[in-house]
Amino acid sequence: SPEAATVKLGAALVKSNRLREAVEILSRAVADDPENSDAVDLLREAITGADTESSAKAIESLQQASFANPSNLVLTELLAETLARSGR
Repeated sequence: SPEAATVKLGAALVKSNRLREAVEILSRAVADDPENSDAVDLLREAITGADTESSAKAIESLQQASFANPSNLVLTELLAETLARSGR
């Protein structure tokens, strides 16, 4: 499926330390499918090592996904971690 391919690409980018690209790809994957725990976990990993600009992009996607899925505590937690890391 396209979603699985996107997550695999994100994983490869994280593994290659291409974190800016990984954050961009995985942010979209999480926005499209907030219940995809693999995408959420990989996004968390990518954000941890990414620069501030990449984190800002992830925050936008995470806010949208959290708003659309308020009961998804994993997304809310990742959004909070990312906001705290970025100093917001």
